Amino acid sequence: MILILRICLATASFSCVYCLTCLHCTDIESPRHCKHVMECPSGEVCHMHMTTTKYGEVLYDLGCTETSTCYNRSHGNQLCDDCCSTDLCNAAGCGHTGFPSGRGPICYSCSAQTTEGSCHTIDFCATNEMCMINEEREFGDRVYTSRCAVNAHCENQNTETAAIIGRSVSQHSRSVTETMCHQCCHRDLCNAHCVPITKADYCASTPCVNGRCDNSMTGYTCVCDQLYTGQNCSEVDYCASTPCVHGRCVNGITGYTCVCDPLYNGQICSDVDYCSTTPCVHGKCVNGKTGYTCVCDQLYTGQNCSELNCCASTACVHGRCVNDMTG
Repeated sequence: MILILRICLATASFSCVYCLTCLHCTDIESPRHCKHVMECPSGEVCHMHMTTTKYGEVLYDLGCTETSTCYNRSHGNQLCDDCCSTDLCNAAGCGHTGFPSGRGPICYSCSAQTTEGSCHTIDFCATNEMCMINEEREFGDRVYTSRCAVNAHCENQNTETAAIIGRSVSQHSRSVTETMCHQCCHRDLCNAHCVPITKADYCASTPCVNGRCDNSMTGYTCVCDQLYTGQNCSEVDYCASTPCVHGRCVNGITGYTCVCDPLYNGQICSDVDYCSTTPCVHGKCVNGKTGYTCVCDQLYTGQNCSELNCCASTACVHGRCVNDMTG
């Protein structure tokens, strides 16, 4: 009795970190429809054995077996005995068609498990679903629920981020549960455990030279001190004092440049640009403090250099030239 008890305890306490997970069913007609799994002991592989009943039915036993029994094994003309060494691979043993390629993930599916990693039932998710695991504290116990979940539900719950901590309450009801961890993932059998992801400290290396570093889930952001700019707040912000009165300030290596708004010019865009409308039709416009002056091209005259000056060539040899509308 003592020996039997010790054997049972040893079997119950078995755990393995890098062991295979294989389909585990007895007398099943289609291996890939088996919805039970087992974790093989160290050194064992996935196994499929074919049998026939006295009525001629072909059935399969799925599970684990020692690696040494898989070599130099003779097969009869009808019976098949197959081994393989990847998770759930015995769905495709003995020449069977395994799981289709265009499918959702295969996920653990159990509710109210009080021991993490003790689920041995699986479900086949749709292409718009993910694997989900939820850990709650209920009546002082940790309770685990694993299943398939629609992608949109997982996205709303911040999938594969830090754990959600808090009581499950609403305005109209009171709950005795407290959510400790809620995670979703895309890979086969990825929802065996609910391990909160620790937020990395991207600010540990003090990347912000002249500013404050703020952590995020994927990196850091620098909030620069006054007079500094750049991704790491290492560049002087010459534009911090907004020197351009009527324009946009552009930082340079040693200073700033002002890109003036329309009607303004000058180093800091403080001067009115009366010439911005190009008032001098045939001449050069010169800005002044209160207006503009046109310096006309040859043969033109008038305030805006718009009148033809035919007398500029002094066509009258012995007399005075007078301009008119035509010459």
